Amino acid sequence: LQKTYLVLTQSIMQISKIIVGDIGFENLQGPVGIAHVSSDIAKSDISYFIPLIAIISTSIGFLNLLPIPILDGGHLVMFAYEGITKRKPNQKYINNLAIIALSALLTLMLFVSVNDISRILLFWN
Repeated sequence: LQKTYLVLTQSIMQISKIIVGDIGFENLQGPVGIAHVSSDIAKSDISYFIPLIAIISTSIGFLNLLPIPILDGGHLVMFAYEGITKRKPNQKYINNLAIIALSALLTLMLFVSVNDISRILLFWN
């Protein structure tokens, strides 16, 4: 439980550093980079691999709870809105937010994946 708390607080700190510009997007790793690092760690020492998987799982769960419309956290915000106001939010507004959020997340994923692949190719050369 203490390690989970540490992972969550570190995640919050890192996200805030990205938002204010203290950490550049070029430092992010996506699925390709995470798989590459995980593979290296699994090959070297399995005792480090299991905690790494736990950290990745916790981080993904935390990110999924962010209040972004297409993620679970966004759905929780909508449920809270409905509970407080006793009415459903405007569906057209929700759809537009979802399109914007999806576009932003896909752009980020593409950028991070290209960055991961570039980093791996440079490492191999």
